[in-house]
Amino acid sequence: MNIKVSLKTLIQNEKLFTFLNEIIKENELNEKDSKILKYYAKTKLKSLLDLIKTGEEFTEEDTINLLVNIWSEWRSEWIHYNAVNNYKMVFHGNADLLSVLKSSYISHLISKIEPLIPPETLQKIYEIMVSIQYQA
Repeated sequence: MNIKVSLKTLIQNEKLFTFLNEIIKENELNEKDSKILKYYAKTKLKSLLDLIKTGEEFTEEDTINLLVNIWSEWRSEWIHYNAVNNYKMVFHGNADLLSVLKSSYISHLISKIEPLIPPETLQKIYEIMVSIQYQA
């Protein structure tokens, strides 16, 4: 597997934006929130694009290591959004829609990059994230 080619293909895949546009439409976001969510999505995709552009000289191992860093960052962000959303639901009866949609989008992106990470590496970092999440 050539991870750089896979990343380029992922970024150029219009389905990532189709998914985004679908959740915007389904949730009838106003123009302001729609722009916020689109900007959020673009910043996430830019981190992958930066990895590709910066890493042209990287080995596959270097690229995977950097992809693991992005996965860890995104997973932490997803954990944060879910915790906030869950507590808002429990204590206030509702969660901020934009926060829920960001959580949904980042989860979608995570699912797209996970197949590019070797399974044994993914299992290790997943276990680390779970141990951090539930340590308190």
